[in-house]
Amino acid sequence: MAWPDLRPPGTKGIKRNLQGDVMSVHGIFNYQSPFISRTLVRNGKLYTNRDLRGSDDKIYGADWTATEAIVRNARLEEPFTLDVQGFSLHKESTAMSYNEFFQEDVILKKYHAEVAEVMKRLTGARLGGFQVDFG
Repeated sequence: MAWPDLRPPGTKGIKRNLQGDVMSVHGIFNYQSPFISRTLVRNGKLYTNRDLRGSDDKIYGADWTATEAIVRNARLEEPFTLDVQGFSLHKESTAMSYNEFFQEDVILKKYHAEVAEVMKRLTGARLGGFQVDFG
């Protein structure tokens, strides 16, 4: 199956505030249908092949669902808190290189450990981490 076609949304527009900051963007987003099995790791059912230049071939096992939506710039909203909204936004750096984000084993070991440490620091939690099912 090919990657989905790019289509313009029914309502065009990028909305900006008086300072020129992007407030929202109207667009069409291609998501996997609810019938595709979800996983954090490779399962052989949904994949693409990448060449040595980093370009992706066609995608296998995809079932695209086009969804029109407005995306708002949350960083311009009132501060979100874990206690009220259930999440918060923070700028954090990473020790990961750009290329490491294409290496599943590095993401699962190095990046997930970094994120767990950030979560512990920001929430005061003593334990933190991710449970990944490789089955």
